[in-house]
Amino acid sequence: MTRALLSALEPSADALAAGLLSEAARRGAPWTSDGVAGPRARAAGFAGACAPDRYAVMGLSQALMKLPSFLALRRRLLALAAERSPDVFVGIDAPDFHLPLARRLRGRGVPCVQYVSPTVWAWREGRTADVAAGVDLVLCLFPFEPAYYDNLGVAARYVGHPLADRLRPADDRASLRAALGWPEGVPHVVLAPGSRPQELRRHVPIFLAAAAEAHRRSGARFVLAATPGAGRGAFSDEARRQGLPPEAFEVREGAADLLAAADAALVKSGTITLEATLVGCPTVVAYRTGSFNASFILARGFRTPYIALPNILAGRPIVPEFLQDHARPGILAGALVSLLRPEVNDAVRRALVEVGRPLRCDANARAWEAITALVAERSGGR
Repeated sequence: MTRALLSALEPSADALAAGLLSEAARRGAPWTSDGVAGPRARAAGFAGACAPDRYAVMGLSQALMKLPSFLALRRRLLALAAERSPDVFVGIDAPDFHLPLARRLRGRGVPCVQYVSPTVWAWREGRTADVAAGVDLVLCLFPFEPAYYDNLGVAARYVGHPLADRLRPADDRASLRAALGWPEGVPHVVLAPGSRPQELRRHVPIFLAAAAEAHRRSGARFVLAATPGAGRGAFSDEARRQGLPPEAFEVREGAADLLAAADAALVKSGTITLEATLVGCPTVVAYRTGSFNASFILARGFRTPYIALPNILAGRPIVPEFLQDHARPGILAGALVSLLRPEVNDAVRRALVEVGRPLRCDANARAWEAITALVAERSGGR
């Protein structure tokens, strides 16, 4: 039985950990696990005592404020490794935390896996050397990533993206729209401004102001995709302040289902752009961050010409994207109105479907198989 030390600090990482544990159980080879992970991994059999809630951060300033907590967590994971002698350490995403930890564990003879490659194709390409120093295997979610490790002596495997195995374009969007109570012939646009407080503060007023202008120009109605427990009343109040009439605005949960039914979406940059791609929803992508974080990223060398995942995957602009001061209500509204034109909308949908297709390759199974092969190889060499 594989003894795995897992570290999953964000909800998306928790989902990946759950996928590994579920695949191990499905194969009849369940892992014993410890470390840090959240509710989805626990439901799949994770038995560690440490929850990730206090470690979720966004941006450099938050990371600095929580540095003592991260250092304490690193000590705890190192102590667990000394106590349990794991067969493998799997750090999921969060490379700035996991790579230094993996380097320490690897020095003790523990095989180390980084699940989700750092975004070396976007900025800080020098981190590839940190990966080579710290881990034995990188599991990549996107097909272009392994090439960045070819000359570094570190194994990198493309496994696909678990979201792509779960999400597909709807065969019958009309049925989805009817189930949501959306009238025929009225375009519906999803707003996804984010979930973290900082994202909501920066994006909600801009997104709702853009929605108000786009409504005046196109008659479109807008649905804000909220996370469970979000203050719906605050969103409705802000919509009224921005001039969006109540009959043209609602708040719902379940972003993926809403995107699958919608005519278009205005979303913040991030995983939500991948969800929109996989269900074939044309999007306008926008993102604003604090000036300190933006200056830090630019100073470290931002390399990609795009911020939206569908554009990065395609290597060309499929969906419009706007960053920082370019993410203004009038600009976003104009991009949305253009995206609602039938000929534009259809062309973007077709392009998104093509971009999403290569990502569907049973990621949980491929990731589990790669980790199992590494453990077997190292066990055989002892």
